[in-house]
Amino acid sequence: MPLLLTLLLGLAVPAHAEEPQDAPVAPANDAPAAALARAREAYALGDFDAAHDGFLALVQRARNVGDVPAEVESEAWIYLGEMQYLDGNQAGAEARFRMVLQRDPTYTVSPVAHPLEVIGFFDVVRTAVTTEREAAREGIKPYPWWGYTPLGVPQFKQRRPVRGTLYAFFQVGFAATSVASWFIVDAAVKRIDTDQSAGDPVGVANSQLARRRATDLRNGLSYSFATAFYVTWAASIADGGLSWRKDQVVLTGVGVAPSRDGVMVSVSGRF
Repeated sequence: MPLLLTLLLGLAVPAHAEEPQDAPVAPANDAPAAALARAREAYALGDFDAAHDGFLALVQRARNVGDVPAEVESEAWIYLGEMQYLDGNQAGAEARFRMVLQRDPTYTVSPVAHPLEVIGFFDVVRTAVTTEREAAREGIKPYPWWGYTPLGVPQFKQRRPVRGTLYAFFQVGFAATSVASWFIVDAAVKRIDTDQSAGDPVGVANSQLARRRATDLRNGLSYSFATAFYVTWAASIADGGLSWRKDQVVLTGVGVAPSRDGVMVSVSGRF
């Protein structure tokens, strides 16, 4: 699953926020560019409620009516994200910036109209979106054939010798115990069969009972340890598969941006 980890003075920020649902719709005869200009003017004058309603009406109109130019809609989303960011809601700001970047990852925010810290955070989100797209394109390579071999081979091949040694130790132990218990108890069964040739009815009956018990013991020990061998083998395969998937992902997305409270660092990738 894709993940944006934003560290702001040791505080983790959620990666996504819900997109606003309800918004006043601008009149159909109102030009989108003029509506954007009025919302900007209200924002510059400090009438943030009116500005927010104006920007939100534009993005709602773009969705419902479809007559809003892409650059106007994008700028409305940028202002909505900026307002969220300056209110301290970085998750909300990220969600709104993603609305722009999912459509155009190269979109540039004007440093004349927006604070540098907002632009820095926008670039951090851009890094995350770009990294997620690259990871999705690259995909995961198929699990290699050696990942299905026993005796800890998947772990040794992935340079995890401690786990590989543990898997190999238990698998060898279970396999050896299974084979040994079969032959040792089977030898006892054969001796019991030999003793039955004496011809004593009581002795024969006792020998048959002992034989059944020995056979049950042989099967129980051998099959139980054989099952344990295959269980640890399957665990080794699953463990190797999880590590293989993680190893395919390279953390290439790192972003640094100024903030009102210091410096914000993000690391982006698929974990």
